[in-house]
Amino acid sequence: MVKKMFFLIMVLILTMTIFLTGCSEEKGVAPPEEKEKPNTMPIEKFNKLHDDQKLKNMKAITEVFGAADKVTQDDKGHTVWVYFDRVHYKSGNIGSLLFSFYTEEEYKKFMASMGLSGEYEEGMVAKIEPLTRERLKGLYGIE
Repeated sequence: MVKKMFFLIMVLILTMTIFLTGCSEEKGVAPPEEKEKPNTMPIEKFNKLHDDQKLKNMKAITEVFGAADKVTQDDKGHTVWVYFDRVHYKSGNIGSLLFSFYTEEEYKKFMASMGLSGEYEEGMVAKIEPLTRERLKGLYGIE
């Protein structure tokens, strides 16, 4: 009788252990901070590309991100390229990107005001901003 009871208890403990172990593991699923967001890059990688001057003109940006999701103009008449949901942060938030480009005249004025000289390249970036999709849509009236 004692042996039967001991055997039943051992089977029960073994069954519960297997069941609880199976329930506690998420097989094949990475923790949220390790999941790669579709079509996005970590903001740190984006910042490194920017710091290394690898996003300095339209051609370079197209090589990294492809065609813009939206092309528009700002209130100063700059061409603006918008890329929705292209970077992600460690917090899990996703950011969109805005690239604004100089006109040749504006670039020369800017360089002169800084006491610098430099050749204008077609499609030189004037401003780069990571913003939320909603903020970009609001700023530029994008539907």
